[in-house]
Amino acid sequence: MLLFMLVSLVLGMLPGGIYIGYIVQFTIGTVLQAGWYLFCLRLVRDEEVSPGVIFEPFSRFWQVWLTAIVVPLVTAVGLIMFVIPGLYFWARFGMAVFAAVDRRLDVNDALEFSSRITEGSRLQVLLLHLLLASIGLM
Repeated sequence: MLLFMLVSLVLGMLPGGIYIGYIVQFTIGTVLQAGWYLFCLRLVRDEEVSPGVIFEPFSRFWQVWLTAIVVPLVTAVGLIMFVIPGLYFWARFGMAVFAAVDRRLDVNDALEFSSRITEGSRLQVLLLHLLLASIGLM
């Protein structure tokens, strides 16, 4: 935490540094979040875990980061087109990041896998996403 604060302070002093900080936080934070997903998946499966698991997705940085970016972009495009397509894409592709991290899939394969595993339960997945988003807004 102290290191993060020091880096933020130094970047804040540079011209345009705050934007560099946002970009770094966005790119690194996205992959760290994917590592957290992997950590939690292994805990639920009762597999052996260590704090180092959180950093495993960095070995496949671009695949994980691109997957984590494509899903919200597709959802946003669907929401701009009309609300229903965006919600549909969110439910259909919402598990892609988990697939990319857990199954070590590239972007296209992760999207296809998410589509396959959510088939028949997309309404439940959508309701879960909406519930979690609502809790996040509080």
